Amino acid sequence: MAKWWIATRTGVSGPFDTDAVREQVHQEPYSWVWLDGKTVWRPAQKIRAVQAVDENGVPIPIPNKDVMAPMPDGPPAGAAL
Repeated sequence: MAKWWIATRTGVSGPFDTDAVREQVHQEPYSWVWLDGKTVWRPAQKIRAVQAVDENGVPIPIPNKDVMAPMPDGPPAGAAL
């Protein structure tokens, strides 16, 4: 099963299995998470400034959202980021 690592303002959380992440999104809004070696987008009701991290808590650079290619499961076109 996939393991997730989430970086929030309060620090790195994880690893979570997929079901635990679904619960976590209701408690701590986030926008980017680290999933099995990839930085992926996950929407949240209220997006806060967060940072994708690896399993050691090392920040993963996130490309400028204005120039990056859309991610397969990214937000709908025109969505407020």
